[in-house]
Amino acid sequence: MTSPLRVSAFGVVVEVDLSTFSEPDAALVRAAWADALADPDAEVETWVTPREGVEIDVMLSDLSTRVTLAAIDARRGQFWMLHAAGLALDNGQVVAFVGPSGRGKTTASRALGARFGYVTDETVAIDASGRVWPYRKPLSIIEAGARVKVQRAPSSIGLRAVADVPLQLAAVVVLDRISDTEKSDAAALPVAERIDLGDAINDLVEQSSYLSLMPAPLQTIAAHVEAVGGVLRVTYSEAQTLLAIMPELVQEYRAPVVETRAEIIDATAAVAGAPGTYSRGPAHDVLALEDPDRLITLHLDDEGLGTVRVLSGIAPALWRAAEATPFEGLVQAALDAYGQPEDVDATDLVCAAVDDLVAAGVLVEGGAE
Repeated sequence: MTSPLRVSAFGVVVEVDLSTFSEPDAALVRAAWADALADPDAEVETWVTPREGVEIDVMLSDLSTRVTLAAIDARRGQFWMLHAAGLALDNGQVVAFVGPSGRGKTTASRALGARFGYVTDETVAIDASGRVWPYRKPLSIIEAGARVKVQRAPSSIGLRAVADVPLQLAAVVVLDRISDTEKSDAAALPVAERIDLGDAINDLVEQSSYLSLMPAPLQTIAAHVEAVGGVLRVTYSEAQTLLAIMPELVQEYRAPVVETRAEIIDATAAVAGAPGTYSRGPAHDVLALEDPDRLITLHLDDEGLGTVRVLSGIAPALWRAAEATPFEGLVQAALDAYGQPEDVDATDLVCAAVDDLVAAGVLVEGGAE
């Protein structure tokens, strides 16, 4: 019987059952995962069984997905699981390149991993202290003549190991790759620019796993982002050009993130009120941003799926004032916060804003649950 394979993903030991595979096929699995082997004495936390009855390349591709999902599930709610490529400097500083599939994460990993330590091309797992837990999974690569992407161990294609030091998040970078038809300014690329968290939050939330199981996910994201000096957006065309700007992406070490930001706004269930009054709807988390004043809210539906909204304009003042508050009180809150608008009736403005907020479930009327 072929012995099982144990791999490490985000510190999770995943055992892969190879008992039904021939030794040659099992050897191919072991070769693909050669750089993610777990300590043989470590305790197994979860198990996966490879898909059977398919070609070996199809099985290996599917196995990568199965291991990833099992490990993410084992760490759900514990880490910020960011769908990103991670590259590490020799001192352990990690740059997380964020983006959906097709944004160039694996290509960037190959280009940068020859000079910097390959942490992952799949998910950067960040604990409360800002420590990054590596996942040196095989890379999915298109090769000539192959019908599906092949799985290659990082070291087999020349990617570096990470240094034997603790890994720490040092930059969060949103990738923005331009297409071949948009390369008129390619000579000036790549360009790195700092972007407001309010502008980046949807990208970060969409590329995060199990946020709904974290007690304060927006606060957690904001704390990590603040610790690395904010979010960067890099516009680029060719992955090789990212090598030149890697050093400028990294901030010097800051104090580890131990807990979420102190400015947590209460986002509990709606306060019951009489008809004609308005209260805040139940929210999983709320984050306040300044200059300009905005609120970011995370609301969950019955299935635990989240919706992020960035409230701007008069909406933050209305949200803060909504504690079983009559409509006239909301109008006064808007006037107190922003003054009398020119050429527009304040009541009409507040009425339109309240209607939108109620429709979105951000506010509820008359104590509705």
